[in-house]
Amino acid sequence: MRTPSTTRRAGFTLLESMISLSIFAVLGYSIAVVVGTANDSQRTVYRVAAEGRSLRESSSLLTDELRTSTNSQITVTTLADGNSSLTFRMPVESGGNLLWGVFDRKLGADYASQNNVDWSLRYTVVNAVGPDGALDRQLVRQILDAGSVVRDEQVIAHRLNNGTGAHPGFNVVQTGAMWVVTVSSEGHSAGTPGMRAEFHVQTRN
Repeated sequence: MRTPSTTRRAGFTLLESMISLSIFAVLGYSIAVVVGTANDSQRTVYRVAAEGRSLRESSSLLTDELRTSTNSQITVTTLADGNSSLTFRMPVESGGNLLWGVFDRKLGADYASQNNVDWSLRYTVVNAVGPDGALDRQLVRQILDAGSVVRDEQVIAHRLNNGTGAHPGFNVVQTGAMWVVTVSSEGHSAGTPGMRAEFHVQTRN
């Protein structure tokens, strides 16, 4: 038969086990929350870094092409949301002559079809619907033929700001001999910073 002291010791052991299990459960949950938060933060950092890199790369493409143009071949108009629409031509070769148009390898398999006189490049902002159903202002690169018909379109950047805030989504202005190109986007989600890239481009003039 068990003595009262033996019963008390067994009861204390069971209580201690329950307390220990409760502590381990709380610790396990806390660790899971911390790990989940750390993973979310890491994914956010990677996403922001990738978006920043993509924004810089797309802006570099724009500025590299704009640099080959000349002021007389550049037109900037203001869209309804305040952003800019930039249209210009690059030097192309046709029949041994240097003319103005568009050179792009996507336009054909041979050199002649890749060079198109009187065609234009246009960088502009179009409105689309994002995966979450929200407005997605997209910076697109368009190739226009001589009749201003879009022959090719490529999305360069997503979630641009409107053109009337402190940091316009796509803004192109001429300052002296330089063209200042700014591309700014909203944060991927609430609490995440937006992206902004600014370039100063001097044309062939």
